[in-house]
Parts: sequence; structure tokens; C-alpha cells
Amino acid sequence: MRQTEAVSREFLADEAYLSADSIGLFMPLDFEFDLNQLTEKARADGKKILLPKTLPNHKMMFIGADGKLEKTKFGILEPVSADEEVPELIVVPGLAWRADGMRLGFGGGYYDRYLANFKGQTVSLAYDFQLTEEFAADSFDIPIERVIHV
Repeated sequence: MRQTEAVSREFLADEAYLSADSIGLFMPLDFEFDLNQLTEKARADGKKILLPKTLPNHKMMFIGADGKLEKTKFGILEPVSADEEVPELIVVPGLAWRADGMRLGFGGGYYDRYLANFKGQTVSLAYDFQLTEEFAADSFDIPIERVIHV
């Protein structure tokens, strides 16, 4: 819990967060970084919260988080609406990260495909045990600009 609070504090003080009007977050699974308090704080700060919606062919888009959500075949809640918006900042999930910003995702390539053409900023929030150099990046992997951890 202390790491979650420390990483969250650092993220909320980061210039990328402070300058963004819209933030792409994700609905975390039980084993992922807990974004619940960050989401509430971002809303209180007047940020527009966007969530990913998966599409065919391993693609995705971001949708406003204020509408109805439904559980996908992956067990993740995502927006029902198809009104796409582009976030200024995306908090990118993952299982592990290297020092160079490369991440080990969940194998679907959704984020890498989206980030290939994304012009905004990216950040990941990680626990110390998720930092490793023990995996190889694929040629299509997109590095995250900043991995916040303590």
C-alpha cells in the first residue's frame, strides 16, 4: 500500500499529469497497479478520464469513462460507447518494465498498435518488483516515456 501511495503521489506531481486535460487510464485487474484513488483525484482535478475499448484485429480506442461499462471476454470493464477521443496522456499497463521503458504486456499488442501512432505522452506506474531486464523486446514494442516507481 505504501508503494501505491508513493508512486501515485509522484505521478500526481508529474508535469505530464499536471499539463494534461485528458488522461487515458485502464480498469485494473486485481494484480495490476491500483488506479482507483488516482482516478478519483484526476476527476476532482477536472481531468477527463478516458478508458480503452478493444476492437477487432487487436486494435483499441479510448472512450470517455462516464458512460456505461461492460465486462469483456478478458474480464476487463470497458466503455460500451464508440465515441472515440484521443487522450493527451496515457497510463500504460503492463506486467514488467525495463529501464529503457520497454514493457512486457499481456500479449495482445493492443497498446503497442495504438501507441505506434499516438502523439501524446505515455507513463507507466510500477511496483519495484516489476522492474527487470529479464525479457527481450519485440520489434513492434513501443517504449513508455516514463516509468514511475519507488
